[in-house]
Amino acid sequence: MTRFLIVFGLLWLVLASSLRAGADAPHVRRADVVTLSQMCLGERSARDEHRDTCTAMIGVIHRRAAARGVRPATHARHYSAVFNGSRPWLLELNAHGTRPPSWPAASWTQRRPQWLALMRHVEGVLMGDVDPVCEDAWHFGSVDDGRNVPESWERVCPDLDDRQLFWGRR
Repeated sequence: MTRFLIVFGLLWLVLASSLRAGADAPHVRRADVVTLSQMCLGERSARDEHRDTCTAMIGVIHRRAAARGVRPATHARHYSAVFNGSRPWLLELNAHGTRPPSWPAASWTQRRPQWLALMRHVEGVLMGDVDPVCEDAWHFGSVDDGRNVPESWERVCPDLDDRQLFWGRR
């Protein structure tokens, strides 16, 4: 009987600690993963050599969404020009990796693994498994977007990408 109580107690401790660890893990919504992956792909950072740029953009979206009390996917749809509808195939990409209706079937077999890998990367960023990049950034965009930032902001992380620029508050 004593052995049973010891084993039962140990199992209870293991179960309780795993439940606490699960409670501490961030909850990631699939819609956030898909939307932020669409944003990264549309903003030209889906390739492996641009993963730091994608990570930095997600950080900007996440910080701004938290400050406004909205989901990252909601903020991304309002923030990024990717969601203006000019590239419908981009908005047809989904969590299952099925071919978007407007995407040529032949090239999707090559691109699907890249899309799934990008979603895994984005999920890792949102879960905290990927180290943050460019934490000082509060805005990203093209050179044209930079013409509209407040004078009190400055360029940050200039070595990330040649198309996406990042700005932070001084």
